[in-house]
Amino acid sequence: PACIQGPGNIRLSDPTLLRGTTTAVLLEGLGQRLRGSVGGVGCVSSEGDSEYAKSFEVSELDVFLSHSWHASWVSKYILLLLHFNLQPALVASVAVGVFCSCFQDRWTKTATESGISCWSVYCRCVIWSPMAGFISFVVVLFSWHFISSRITDLKTSVFLDKVCIHQTDLARKEEGIKAIGAILE
Repeated sequence: PACIQGPGNIRLSDPTLLRGTTTAVLLEGLGQRLRGSVGGVGCVSSEGDSEYAKSFEVSELDVFLSHSWHASWVSKYILLLLHFNLQPALVASVAVGVFCSCFQDRWTKTATESGISCWSVYCRCVIWSPMAGFISFVVVLFSWHFISSRITDLKTSVFLDKVCIHQTDLARKEEGIKAIGAILE
């Protein structure tokens, strides 16, 4: 059995069934793993062992995601992107905007000493400071999951069934599905 049930608790009989993956794997390819696929007990995926190889054994999970077969993958992708990357994107955006604004006076002074009109420089700074902040927001929003997955202290272990449960070995897949109750415990 995949689980051992005792009074008031369920635990895994095989600790290798507790697996996680990174947010980079979850969100790469514009959320390709969140798109629909054939699944369930008794079904073998054509994706092979390559998906399962992107998961790893963990002692505990940070996030448990159950793949919804009915929800739009775009909605799932945007929601998860915002959940994992919004805060770092906002911090980067504000930091870049403040950095650019801090140098606005210096650029204005340098430009006026060079004979360029103060108004022209000011207009450029007013446009470029927010633009730089926005560009940094977008870049960090769409890439933070790759950065955080490479930094050990920031790595989040995520359970996603189609990656963390074996999809080609039917016996292992059935064990993984039966173990979900213990994984949630």
